[in-house]
Amino acid sequence: MNTDVEDFVRFADKFPQAMLLVSTQGIILASNQQSSRLLNLSKHELIGYPLSHFSELSDLAIIERLEEITRTSDVVPLRLGLYNRSQGISTSIQTQGFLYQPASAECGAQILLYLNTQSHESVLNPEEEPSLSENKDSRLEQLQETLAQKASQLNAILANSSAIIYIKDVSGRYLEASAHYGKVLDKSVNDIIGKTDFELFPKEIADPFVKNDKMVIQTGRNLKVEEIGPGPDGIHHYISVKFPIYNTHDDIIGIGGISTDITPYVELQKKLEIQQDQLLAAQRIGHMGHWELDPVTQRAKWSDEIFKIMGLPKSEYVGPGFLNQHVHEQDRERVLASLQCGTQTGQKHNEEYRIIRPDGEIRWVRCEAENIKEPESQLYRLKGIFQDITEQKVIQIALQASKEQYQRILDTAAASIVIVDKDGAITDINAYHLAQIGKGKNQKSDYLGKNILKHPSIVDANLVAWCLQVLEGACSEMKGVYFPITT
Repeated sequence: MNTDVEDFVRFADKFPQAMLLVSTQGIILASNQQSSRLLNLSKHELIGYPLSHFSELSDLAIIERLEEITRTSDVVPLRLGLYNRSQGISTSIQTQGFLYQPASAECGAQILLYLNTQSHESVLNPEEEPSLSENKDSRLEQLQETLAQKASQLNAILANSSAIIYIKDVSGRYLEASAHYGKVLDKSVNDIIGKTDFELFPKEIADPFVKNDKMVIQTGRNLKVEEIGPGPDGIHHYISVKFPIYNTHDDIIGIGGISTDITPYVELQKKLEIQQDQLLAAQRIGHMGHWELDPVTQRAKWSDEIFKIMGLPKSEYVGPGFLNQHVHEQDRERVLASLQCGTQTGQKHNEEYRIIRPDGEIRWVRCEAENIKEPESQLYRLKGIFQDITEQKVIQIALQASKEQYQRILDTAAASIVIVDKDGAITDINAYHLAQIGKGKNQKSDYLGKNILKHPSIVDANLVAWCLQVLEGACSEMKGVYFPITT
């Protein structure tokens, strides 16, 4: 098949009218899908055969009628005696022809025939000649001009689009492909045309393509789907929009597709998912969640970990009011006031408070946020963390209770108690010592921090020697007991 005939086929298959390209001797050079359907014959059963093979006229009669076109270079209605003999019914076919000048002069003159079935099924008299309608020429010129414009627009899109664009027939063979498609496959467009996906790709890639194409043909609906295919540097991800192509009789004659490479977005999404997983893992380990509060709507977004800490099911409807329902009543006013100040004035929100879980358990949390000023509302959006600090808080409370208990014992003891560090500095002293042996000094501040080794006068004279023995690990007893405190 020469280049001119290939160009005709590529053009004619997109045109809804049944067409045949014939030589001046009546030999069929090319046909489109619509003519195959109209004559109930495949392209292989048409191309290369004389028109007389499908007509009641002889070769000579057909050639004479075709010569009228070459003489006038005009659009001529013809009675060529063509029939569709499908299912035993002979349906006559009207024909119009005009001279088709190929780009290559050596190909010689060719004739383009438009085919139409008659409105009734009958055998025509080949000698009858139809009358020309007054506006037939102008309509055909308009049609040719419209087709040329649309073909030019389609070719421009196929040549310049950065997306993969293609048209296939119902059997899955490519009829058109964009230049970018050829670039992606490292093939010329001509190497793609006429092939199926199984001839271009490995089976594991072709199978989903064909499955999606069949879905479009079976349902007659557009399909938007993510597909995986080859790219310049390996496997790429594409968003494909596939749609059915109809003829004038509303029959699906093929599908079109536009595939956009989304590989960079898929890779970015994977990285974000990994980072999100790492963040969630860190939050689970640290019993910490993150949150965000819209200052205008007072709607918040909580991460999953916050709901786990609160012991609540996930919900979209959360905010200060929802939170306060689960805050300990002694902390509610303080927490709500801090959130309001944070959104209205930008004051830092950093609070520790108690929450009550649905099962009645009380837990301690630390809630801290940064303030981001909203240009439109002049309010502050809060983004922060929400951490379960119950274990730390329990330890802190226990330490405080132990310290208070120690201080009570120290202050109520009926004996003089002086505690020094390893360097001899006084770290604590009880009330009894101040009252009984204080040497006129009855305030703790008079003693704390003073070094008995450097200032022996502030305590009993013998205490220095005893302290040295105690600091060396020995225990001494003289008017009392002195012993080391180890950590």
